[in-house]
Amino acid sequence: MLDRIIQTVDAGLRIESTSDKPDKLDEIVDYCREMLNGYSVEVFESNGKRSLLAYNTAERPEKFRLILNGHLDVVPGRPEQYEPKYVGSKLYARGAYDMKCATLVQLLAFVDLASKLNYPVGLQLVSDEEIGGYDGTKYQLDQGVRADFAIAGEPTDFGVNSVAKGLIQADLNFRGSTAHAAYPWQGRNAVWKAYHFMEKLAHRYPEPREEKWVTTVNFAQISSTKQPYNKVADDCSLAIDVRFVPEERETIIETLESFLPDGASIDIRWFEPPHFADADGADLQLLRKTTADVLGEMPAIIKKHAASDLRHFSEMGMQGVTFGPKGAGQHTDEEWVDLPSLEQFYQVLTEFMNRLD
Repeated sequence: MLDRIIQTVDAGLRIESTSDKPDKLDEIVDYCREMLNGYSVEVFESNGKRSLLAYNTAERPEKFRLILNGHLDVVPGRPEQYEPKYVGSKLYARGAYDMKCATLVQLLAFVDLASKLNYPVGLQLVSDEEIGGYDGTKYQLDQGVRADFAIAGEPTDFGVNSVAKGLIQADLNFRGSTAHAAYPWQGRNAVWKAYHFMEKLAHRYPEPREEKWVTTVNFAQISSTKQPYNKVADDCSLAIDVRFVPEERETIIETLESFLPDGASIDIRWFEPPHFADADGADLQLLRKTTADVLGEMPAIIKKHAASDLRHFSEMGMQGVTFGPKGAGQHTDEEWVDLPSLEQFYQVLTEFMNRLD
């Protein structure tokens, strides 16, 4: 089985399917479509982004018992990262860990087993997760696709991820008034206003020096219109990225606004809800038990700091987890996946689908 997996993922990894190369995104979608002969396949398109939904019934069901969700797009990498490299049990390539290999293993598991199951199962393949998932997963859900349970093969090292933080990206603008730098009391320095805002925010959400399940703030950029050194700045802009725990979903924006000084404004560019699934749910626990039977140890239920397309399922009241093979280095120059874990991932998925009712 591993040889077949390697052959399938090797070809897919060589396709430079980044958001700025729509022809390559189409190529990887077509590559997957060709392997789905014998199944019903819907092709969705939104804003030029194509996605697939394959299923084992003649018509799309009102609700799938299970959806396997995977994204085929990757973040840009060095040219040599699109030439898979094998070192021992590791496969190095862009998308090896996040998450082209897992997606293609999900496809193989679906192709091999879905026709033998007595419940509706779907395979959802999208090409825009790395830029938000609005034209893939979310678009399909907006068109009425529903499921009792979803598994996205994101990197988890076989941990079962039931919760992920929400996301805010915002631009803040601070206004002051100019003055001669020798007489700062005659003006209002906008950069100082921004600094005091940052100070309050950093006090409320200190930067952790080790992994902690807390809300975090990244001050991504600060700028002001270029002024002579001897002029008090009357404008300042600040860009922030906030990763908030689910408990703060209803209060986080109010908290940010409470720290704003007079004359400042906030523009929320992106607000993404957290992903949450019931850790005691029967399907999640069945996945854990199946994984334990295949791997020989019970997988942990884990929390993730970064968002995934599962948040779109959560927002519509559906249960789901991210769950994928072992590896490291996602989005880096040394991204790799553990080859034996790809075969184990296939075994877990097929056994889980066999046990599901």
